[in-house]
Amino acid sequence: MKKLILVFFLWLAAFMFIDDSGKGVRPEKCKAEVSFIKGDDRMNVTVVQSLRHGVGVLSISGVLYKNDKTAGYISKTINFSYKKEGVDYLVTSRIISNSPQMNLDNDLEREWLPDFFYKTDKSIVWTILPISHSSSLVFSETVPLFMCNIIR
Repeated sequence: MKKLILVFFLWLAAFMFIDDSGKGVRPEKCKAEVSFIKGDDRMNVTVVQSLRHGVGVLSISGVLYKNDKTAGYISKTINFSYKKEGVDYLVTSRIISNSPQMNLDNDLEREWLPDFFYKTDKSIVWTILPISHSSSLVFSETVPLFMCNIIR
């Protein structure tokens, strides 16, 4: 019985750290819910990102509030390529698709988001630090952006 339990836990540990790509490293697939605040304004968003073999997808959706009143909705998907060096990722936007629900004014979008989110061929550097087997902390330069929970 003890051997069966040991085999189960070894299998569980292997499952948590090995993906189906054959490279032995789990791809980053994660989700975060985050609020960014500037003075009396706030952007509440859900971010889902997936990284695999040099390409990735980031979906962002949420609401921008100006003085507690809805200023617009953001809903878009960014397909990007990336180069990884250690925990740093140079990501470059390739295709940007706005959802029909996207009604955020272009000027407001530019006020809150870097070029990567609304112009193709724009780059940004992310640092993704694993903090547990189920989450990573995502930084841009030295600024922590959000904790991303791994999606299995």
